[in-house]
Amino acid sequence: MVKRRRHRKRAAPWSDPFTDAVQANDVWCIDFKGWFRTRNGRRVDPLTVQDASSRFLLACAGLTRPKYSQVRRTLDRTFREYGLPRAIRTDNGPPFASLGLGGLTQLSIWWIKLGIIPGWGGTQRLAQLIGPSRAKQMIFSGERVAAEQGETWGLVNEVVPPEKLAERALELASTIAANGPVAVQLTKQLIDAAFPASGDSGVVLETLAGSLASYTADAQEGVAAFRQRRPPQFSGR
Repeated sequence: MVKRRRHRKRAAPWSDPFTDAVQANDVWCIDFKGWFRTRNGRRVDPLTVQDASSRFLLACAGLTRPKYSQVRRTLDRTFREYGLPRAIRTDNGPPFASLGLGGLTQLSIWWIKLGIIPGWGGTQRLAQLIGPSRAKQMIFSGERVAAEQGETWGLVNEVVPPEKLAERALELASTIAANGPVAVQLTKQLIDAAFPASGDSGVVLETLAGSLASYTADAQEGVAAFRQRRPPQFSGR
């Protein structure tokens, strides 16, 4: 009766305790509420931004797609009106979370440039994946990494032309599927257990660091520079 929707892969949900929302602008909650179509057939993706402490609805925008550019425009207006929050909670779908290079998204890179620490365990997973030196380079600079460079660093296993992507993916999947399924499943769990994504002391420190950084002079400068549309002048305080 109902057409089956295509399954979309999402980043793993955050399983650790969230940052407490004691006062306004401690934590914002940002997510999409499920898309619908208007009478004329136009698709609408409602994006909401809410303060977790007061439950005040900061923004509600009807976007045409859950894309970075549209989300950024909405957050740009909201940041300028209400300031920057200490922490942000989002769902684990695009454009907030990523299965791509290092788990970083365009939104997290933008927040880095505003003086906000990227959370969700990204600093921990990225360092485990490519080593601390290259993880620092990516996070400190906020620069995007080309596919070929990502392959060299170990961010991706293989780079293929776009027109060959589906063919290569099916070829690799067929090779894996030909092996013993129980052995493959158990081996995957063993490898994942060797590199926990969350719950360790590093993720706890990441959360604490984000809280501390939000109260520094540099954080205030980041907000002021953002509102005045100028490059920030950080002082290291």
